[in-house]
Formats: sequence, C-alpha cells, structure tokens
Amino acid sequence: MLLLGAGALVATAIIYILAQYGLGIPCPVYRITGLLCPGCGNTRAALSLLRLDIHAAMGYNLLFPLEFGYLLWVILRSCVAYWRTGQFTYRPVRPWMDSAVLAIIVLWGILRNIL
Repeated sequence: MLLLGAGALVATAIIYILAQYGLGIPCPVYRITGLLCPGCGNTRAALSLLRLDIHAAMGYNLLFPLEFGYLLWVILRSCVAYWRTGQFTYRPVRPWMDSAVLAIIVLWGILRNIL
C-alpha cells in the first residue's frame, strides 16, 4: 500500500512538472475525433485543485469530482481488500453503483459535446 501511495505521489509530481512547462497529457479521443471525452480536462482540474482553485477545476470538467471520487473509492476498497486478503479484488458495495456511475459518465461525454 505504501508503494501505491508513493507511485501516486510520483505521478502527481510528474504531471505537475509537465504542466509547469506547458506540456500536458494529450487526449487521444480529442486528437482523433475532435470530440471531448468524459475525462477531458481532468488533468487540468487536478492541477487546479493542487492550487486550491476549485472554481477553475469545475470549469475544466464539471464531472471531475464524481470521476475522481469514484476512482479513489475503488482504489481504496481494493487496497483494503488486499490488506485483508492478500489479493487485489474489487467487489462493489452495491452492484448498481458501477453501472450508474458508468451511465452518468457516458451521458456526460455525449452531452458535453452537444451543449
């Protein structure tokens, strides 16, 4: 679990340093189709949160809190499961939750390109 935390810290530092030089993580969906994917803007939103600029973070991707929060939830549940059993597994608390979050993300991906 310590290794996972260290990896997340290193990844955050790399993204932050790249952003300081005007380099970002390009979205292949946007590059190929010209359409914004549901995750477009999440890197900039995360960097804005590192600067405690919540308004800017929400401007980059309105769904960022849901996407980030749910991903964090899945990672934490998997780490706890690993700590308890010695295996990385994920079992949803409620089976419909994964489907609902996925449906919201897909709907957001469609709506953000229409509006």
